[in-house]
Amino acid sequence: MNWRWRRAEQERDMQEELESLADLARENAEPNALGNLTRTAEEAREAWGWMWMDRLAQDLRYAARSLRAKPTFTVIAIVTLALAIGVNTTIFTALNTVFLQPLPVRNHQALRLLTWKSAKRSFGGRFLLQPMWDANILNRGDGLKYFSYAAYLNVRDHAASFYDLACTRPGPSVNLPDGRTKGIQAVSGNFFRTLGVDAVLGRTLTPEDDRAGGPAIAVISYGLWQEAFGGDASVLNRTLKLNQTQQITIVGVLPQDFFGLDPAFRYSVVAPIESVTAPNVLADPHNWNGCQAVFGILGRGVSEEQGRSESEALVRQAILADPPSEPWDAPRMSLTKLDRGFDTLRKAASQPFQLLMATAGLILLIACANIGGLLLARGTARGREMATRLALGASQGRIVRQLLTESLVLSAAGSAAGILLAYAASPLLPRLFQQFNYYQFNNLGVQFMPDLRVLGFSAALTLLTGLLFGLAPALRTTRVALITMIKMSAPSSGKLRFTSGKAMLAIQVALSMVLLIGAGLFLRTLWNLRSVPMGYDPGGILYFTVDTGPNRQEFVTQVLQRLEELPGVTSATVSIWPIFTSAPDTYTPVCTSGDPPKSFDDRFADSDLIFPRFFETWRVRLLQGRDFQSSETPGNIIVNEAFLKRYLPAAGDPLGATVQLGAKCSAATIIGVVANSTDRPRITPRPFVYKPYAYQPTQLTFTARTANDPVALVPGLGRIVAGLGTRVYEPVTTGSEYRDRTMIQERLYTTLLSAFGGLALFIACVGIYGMTSYMVRRRTPEIGIRMSLGARRLDVVRLVVRETLAPVALGIVIGTGAALGMSKLVTSVLFGVSRSDPWAISAAVILLLVTAAGAAGIPARVASRIDPMQALRYE
Repeated sequence: MNWRWRRAEQERDMQEELESLADLARENAEPNALGNLTRTAEEAREAWGWMWMDRLAQDLRYAARSLRAKPTFTVIAIVTLALAIGVNTTIFTALNTVFLQPLPVRNHQALRLLTWKSAKRSFGGRFLLQPMWDANILNRGDGLKYFSYAAYLNVRDHAASFYDLACTRPGPSVNLPDGRTKGIQAVSGNFFRTLGVDAVLGRTLTPEDDRAGGPAIAVISYGLWQEAFGGDASVLNRTLKLNQTQQITIVGVLPQDFFGLDPAFRYSVVAPIESVTAPNVLADPHNWNGCQAVFGILGRGVSEEQGRSESEALVRQAILADPPSEPWDAPRMSLTKLDRGFDTLRKAASQPFQLLMATAGLILLIACANIGGLLLARGTARGREMATRLALGASQGRIVRQLLTESLVLSAAGSAAGILLAYAASPLLPRLFQQFNYYQFNNLGVQFMPDLRVLGFSAALTLLTGLLFGLAPALRTTRVALITMIKMSAPSSGKLRFTSGKAMLAIQVALSMVLLIGAGLFLRTLWNLRSVPMGYDPGGILYFTVDTGPNRQEFVTQVLQRLEELPGVTSATVSIWPIFTSAPDTYTPVCTSGDPPKSFDDRFADSDLIFPRFFETWRVRLLQGRDFQSSETPGNIIVNEAFLKRYLPAAGDPLGATVQLGAKCSAATIIGVVANSTDRPRITPRPFVYKPYAYQPTQLTFTARTANDPVALVPGLGRIVAGLGTRVYEPVTTGSEYRDRTMIQERLYTTLLSAFGGLALFIACVGIYGMTSYMVRRRTPEIGIRMSLGARRLDVVRLVVRETLAPVALGIVIGTGAALGMSKLVTSVLFGVSRSDPWAISAAVILLLVTAAGAAGIPARVASRIDPMQALRYE
């Protein structure tokens, strides 16, 4: 308020000085010597620099009064802007969180991840450095992150280029007090020291904690502390059950914003790597699964090349300390920036975010065109007011500034409401990201909340939208013929030509058409995908995946018995995977004679370990031979039709045929052939080998088929799962849910485009209604004359609706052409439908025409009820 006090003081001083000068001039009989005192005062105020504040305050007060005088228009405009800006702010909140925010650690800009490439991925022949499903990684240009523990220690202890190097890998699971299980993240003792993360309660892990035979201790995340322990400070020194005989003690709680190294996954329990990892995994120099990530702080003044070359030499030295027994190629090291963590989430979200940003931008343009059209119509109705102000001496620039102020006030109000919507929608964003990859993103690390960067984006968006929808109407409104407009006794009653307002209407209809056609294409794609035969029957299926623990045979027997005792269950089975192709570690080498295999697919087949009744439970047709028995010979296998077609195309009866499988080309005998099945409709069924389960892997999938509604069986299965006392990788899932997850990306795109298309349609309807209402108001005298000359009400309705549908039809034509051009970008995602699908286009056209006719019909109905006598007196 200091500037106001200073201005008032200056104003008083100026008035006193002018009065004294005027008195002096009158005493000297020269009253006109000072000229126009009012103009002199105005020039003085301009020199002080306060006038722009006065004018701004005047413009804001006038804008508030003007908008308050038209509450319907104001509410419609603010709601439209709130939806558009809210959508864009919400999406930018997610974009900022995933793509822009650095890890919440110290020295994040110096964090480097060690990766490597090698022509050979097997050092020693006993253990693959990376599962074979990453065979194409080298072709993509990415590096592998896995290291042997011996190689990590050698680099950590001798690399002078790094302040610190830490190692991390997944660990076993622990049982929580509430019955849930959580996986442990095993880390080296210097993990938190490297990142510079301190505990909010207790302490973090130290290098002294990480040693063979060291204490079984752990730190837990802030979220787990709140969920499982109610935020109780006495959580320190409490124990969690690690396995049947071992417990682990909680020594600290991590900060709320710390999630680890991967935004896609939040660490819940963190423990020293040497205390929770099997000694043989770390001690074996040929096991390159010891560390699944090695990272550190690059030293100040150390170049990337220095760190790369030094670490490469030290890794090579570690390999030579216990060289492989077969030819090998030294790894080529690389350093990757880790300031924003692993890019798992960013890669998965990249393509969906392009769609999100494009559709959100279209929504914003539709909203701007909507409000721009309403402002143009409103400005036409204010023509006499503008003409009067110009005639009284107001400059065109002054009036444009006033009208732009109204637009910016509208934009600011809509932006404020949009930010509130973004805050309300932020808790829903994790569910959106789960749709990008259901299996990986169930425990997202990042927290989606608007921050200062988001608020800055909203402020810029407010200014941009205010200028975007306000400038053209402001310029158009001030270009009036003064004499003609002032002489008019009523608004123009001539036929409304194709004005800028109608052009705005055509633009928003065209943009809405693009979104509606896109939604139609993805709806057709989803329908086609659901119609593809998958080779199994998802109806009546329920399954869950667990860790069996050490007593596998007893565990499997008990669970199967409990499943079969549930009412309605007709069969139950066990497998490593559900009906699953191309799973991470299911590839089985197939040894072929003759020419060497040309590609990876020619050399490997998918495989699964299964129990008897697997095919009966999943309803996969057994074409030849028999199913496995409870005590099956290990060398017997069952294959699918694709396997026979690729590897035994000339065989007569495949039953009893022998094939060589595995790294050692062990002989296996075919005892059965089943129909092709797949878990993803876009994938051509691959060769598949089913082997009898031999109680070896610990992760198992239990499946049951019921004759009743499978959902009704979920509580019973839930009780079985709760009593297992082991890690549950997934909750009880129905076969229909499993099938739908395979189309999760298509469902996401369909949902997003349908939602945005519906929003665009709503905004377009508001624009059509507002434009038609203003048109009816302008043409009230004309409508009265028509009705007094005998026009029927139906004729008036047809007139209004017909003229409204003209720009709508033009927008449909333009939008259809734009949609056909833009659909090239999503052709690869479509399935069984062309980008010019007539059904999708026809549905969008009909929907827009019907909606536009309905929106225009309301003011048309009002126009048809006008009293001709009142219309002729309308001012």
